[in-house]
Amino acid sequence: MHHLILVDQVFAIVGNVGTPTSKVALPIAVQHGLPFVGAFTGASFLREPFQRYVLNYRASYADEAGSMIETAVEHFYFSKISIFYQDDSFGLNGLQGAEAALRDRRLKIHSRGTYPRGTVDVEAGLARMAEESDDPEFVILVGTARPVAKFVKAAKKIWSRTFFCAVSFVGSAQLAAELGSAANRRNVYVTQVVESPNNTAMPLVSDYQQALLQSDASAMPDFTSLEGYIVGRFLAKTMSDLWRTIPGLNLSNISNFSGLREG
Repeated sequence: MHHLILVDQVFAIVGNVGTPTSKVALPIAVQHGLPFVGAFTGASFLREPFQRYVLNYRASYADEAGSMIETAVEHFYFSKISIFYQDDSFGLNGLQGAEAALRDRRLKIHSRGTYPRGTVDVEAGLARMAEESDDPEFVILVGTARPVAKFVKAAKKIWSRTFFCAVSFVGSAQLAAELGSAANRRNVYVTQVVESPNNTAMPLVSDYQQALLQSDASAMPDFTSLEGYIVGRFLAKTMSDLWRTIPGLNLSNISNFSGLREG
């Protein structure tokens, strides 16, 4: 990242992926006075306290967990809500959001389990959850597609009636592919932070699909690329409005973003 700033002389850090990577990259961006825009993470440290160089598009993990729990408690009347999460800053952010949302409803985590980052070692976490309490009604999943899918497949063998819901970072298409069969996918949900990528009645989504087709005719619309498009469109519009105030920014450099400068 130092190379990007000092050698390539970028004027913003856009779309950084992941909580641990953002935690490392953000102080460097701030040190050099660069905007940190549209990070692909819902981590709380990018939102509280307010930081002038940080521009978030996506909802926080606390927001996602809160929406999950609101649905589980107030619509399905579940009270036994568990969580399985990646054992790092990403997972801990999800855990903290879930705990806060449950506290607001005078509830506690029913059981919890973890897996190490960068692995699919989910067995110990599942065993802990099974030993800690009786069957959960609803399990919040904070992780990446492969370990989350492996966990769900194993958990379904012991909890036949449990519902599962993953935060959006998992990638719904990737999770569905990893789960495979319809039986494995049943009662498994994913929260989303953007509109459906197939809702072309919305002009923004229609523009996105046209841009995607021009970029790669074989690509299928999905939530992740739609989010990236929205962030890119926001940034291009901002650059168009502010380009005179940004040292070294040449507006012609974004001329390939067809249609973006119109907003």
